[in-house]
Amino acid sequence: MNDAAVERRLSTILAADVVGYSRLVGRDEEGTITGVKAHITELIEPKAVQYRGRIVKLMGDGILMEFVSVVDAILFAVEMQGAVALGNDGIPEDRQIVYRIGINIREVIVDGDDIHGDGVNIAARLESLAEPGGIYISDAAYSQVRGKLDLNFEQLGEHQVKNIAQTISVCRVIMDDKASRRMTEIQRIKEKRNTRLPLMVAAGIVLAVIIGGIGWWQYQGSQPVVVEETALKLPNKPSVVVLPLKNLSDETNQGGLAKAISEDITTELSRFAGLFVISPDSANFYDSKQKSVRQIGRELGIRYVLTGSMQRAGERLRVTMQLIEAATEVQIWTERYDRTMTDVFVVQDEIVQAVVTEMGETIWRSAAARLEAKPLANFEAYDYFLKAQEVFHKLTRESTIETRRIFEKAKALGPNLGLIYYGFAWTYYMDYRAQWVATGGEALDKATA
Repeated sequence: MNDAAVERRLSTILAADVVGYSRLVGRDEEGTITGVKAHITELIEPKAVQYRGRIVKLMGDGILMEFVSVVDAILFAVEMQGAVALGNDGIPEDRQIVYRIGINIREVIVDGDDIHGDGVNIAARLESLAEPGGIYISDAAYSQVRGKLDLNFEQLGEHQVKNIAQTISVCRVIMDDKASRRMTEIQRIKEKRNTRLPLMVAAGIVLAVIIGGIGWWQYQGSQPVVVEETALKLPNKPSVVVLPLKNLSDETNQGGLAKAISEDITTELSRFAGLFVISPDSANFYDSKQKSVRQIGRELGIRYVLTGSMQRAGERLRVTMQLIEAATEVQIWTERYDRTMTDVFVVQDEIVQAVVTEMGETIWRSAAARLEAKPLANFEAYDYFLKAQEVFHKLTRESTIETRRIFEKAKALGPNLGLIYYGFAWTYYMDYRAQWVATGGEALDKATA
């Protein structure tokens, strides 16, 4: 193959592996394999989506990933290591699953979905140098993030590594208090989950089905809004950035609460792998920038912008939110929330849950309205799907039974429409969570099947 036939691109490469994998498997084969799979499906894949990355391939205990930027790769790595460490709490040290991570930026050779070259090899060598739970990056990667991240780094000098002719300059991400701050939100959500589970289940079901509906709509041939050639390409899923709330309070020290509400909304949206969410760090970049919604959408490559303001007066709190379609700058939804500041965290949770649910509902209905104008062969089946969702949103035993009846009609008209089976799964999951049926765990088995 000549050089002209080889596809190359500049890429940020992340290599990770499990420390002492063979020892862990020898001690507890089933537990180790199950634990690693859970990390991939429940942590790594969703976080990769959030930070514009992808898994290139899995190699036993190793993972090769590719990211759009070094900033995204490092933030992903910090949150991944922190979340894994949280998950290891209470587990005997000799049974804990711990990762090493190496990050490099370099031109790679593209082979379908795979990537090759020295850039990949250097990332793997950096990973092998890292301490358990650590993140090592190349000097080239460090030069891309110097001064851009609120993290501490330590330069470790030149290292000679296996099968690499030249020495590589190594830098370590210090997992100190600055890195721990990125995990504070994850820990807080983990602690609060039990207190707000019923609401989370309801909001999760609504938003998950909403996101699935938009994904199907986009897959069926929806043409993206035309933007200028300099704009980033829109991802193949609903995409949104949550801009920092503007603090309109007389007290300037309320900016922390405004930022916390914005980041909490981002965190809740990021829980759903079907939604492309811009990280808080990228969103915060636009806090003081005088840029239009259209410019922000073009630069970030997203379809929707969620923005708003917060105003506190004594014990009263008002939050106003707007959902805007970036390319057209059309405001498609707005809402105002007036609450009493008896408990700031309860108020924050209430606003976040309302915004997440309302936002998802609005995007879904907007997508459904556009769909009605499209001559789809199986639109009648999808129409039944929409009707089923309206019934299902009542979240009662009777509405769940009626939802399945409507889904049966949809399945008869469009047996190849996967979204219908997705909806079926959620009805059985609701049976399981609410314990409306005597089958217990069998309902969850049906949802999984």
